[in-house]
Amino acid sequence: MEEIKLDSTVPYVVVRHDTVCRICGSDQIDTLFELRATPLEDLFLPIDKVAESKNRYPLELAMCSKCNYLHLPHIVEPKHSYEHYLYVTESTVGLPEHYLRYAETALGYFRNNKEIFAVDLGSNDGTMLRAFEKVGVKTTLGIEPNQRIAHLANQIAPTWATYFDETCALKIESCYGKPQLITANYMLANVDDVGEFLENVTKLLSPDGVFVVETGYHPEQMKKFMFDYIYHEHYSYFSVQTLKYLFNIKNLQILNVELFPPKGGSIRITAQHRSGPRSASPDLEAFIEYEENHHVHHPSKYHTYFHELEKKKDELTAILDRVQNSNESIVGYGASHSTTTLIHQFELAKYIDSIVDDNIAKQNTYSPGYHIPVKSPTTLKQKNPDWVLILGWQHTDVICNRIVDLLGNQQKVIVPLPNPKIYSNLTLVSQ
Repeated sequence: MEEIKLDSTVPYVVVRHDTVCRICGSDQIDTLFELRATPLEDLFLPIDKVAESKNRYPLELAMCSKCNYLHLPHIVEPKHSYEHYLYVTESTVGLPEHYLRYAETALGYFRNNKEIFAVDLGSNDGTMLRAFEKVGVKTTLGIEPNQRIAHLANQIAPTWATYFDETCALKIESCYGKPQLITANYMLANVDDVGEFLENVTKLLSPDGVFVVETGYHPEQMKKFMFDYIYHEHYSYFSVQTLKYLFNIKNLQILNVELFPPKGGSIRITAQHRSGPRSASPDLEAFIEYEENHHVHHPSKYHTYFHELEKKKDELTAILDRVQNSNESIVGYGASHSTTTLIHQFELAKYIDSIVDDNIAKQNTYSPGYHIPVKSPTTLKQKNPDWVLILGWQHTDVICNRIVDLLGNQQKVIVPLPNPKIYSNLTLVSQ
């Protein structure tokens, strides 16, 4: 691993290095690959606070050879990530509509009985709570650790600004009783002690209740070369096989597994108490068979993947070098956790004059580490860059439509992944 020197003049962040598996306790941990160290990826800060995002921390991917748990062995304390957390669910294209369909499906487990009590863990801006409200669920509660975002969500439905732990679970039961439905969307990967988290879910969930988890599914994301979803806040990268093992030891039975498009590929796991009343579908074993056939738990698969990433970096760098040697300007589009990983791993900062992003909370801030200024996309008209590099490449079509609106369809664009490409006529991607 590269030697990382920390600047002692900026706020101290605790990084714990786990040498045993956080799920099964095995010390048989294989390092799959090391990304370049990065700062905390969502620390987009104003000019007077940029020093807080200066330090970089190790970013490795490792796998337990006993239970196949794919994870980060270096853990940044969650409070550091959530203190300046800027992401809101509603900003992800298509997610509010997805959650509405999700809420309708979840209600079906209760024969559309709307008198149930539903709790959303890691409720963020309340998008899932709003979906519950739209389908008629009578009583809802959100749990969100970020104070600012919880305050916003509280305008939609009751939201407690706290972490979900044993104390929180006991308080929920005391105030509301046991919920029939608990959801946890795109947050299980962000939990340090997943076993303890699931124990508290098991204690809180009503005997006939349903627990639903939606999380990124790395076998699908890897197909699209979405390595930039690896960052310090995502401690875990779950396979279905690992989740089956984990749920089983916490007395939860998986009923169903479904694959969905959000986040480049996500799975929705529906579970109940092991003694629950519902029957499991055959989808679970079909997913596990798929993972075995595609060598999802073979270290060699990840070694090959990392080498492919290095090739793609070289291809992109060759394009950017030609642009830079022609004295043409480049503006990046997209400011998020994943773009921080992309910028650091592919060493893109030297090519980018500035970044634009549609999230108002990111505008007039500076990117983590390299402190690249982030502005509103409307500034593209004034700057009139020669090129736009789409850092948020998972949303290429949406961003290209935005660029066409602002600069016309002759704007030159570079898309870094899954394969580096140049577009000089955006009608090719704007539909």
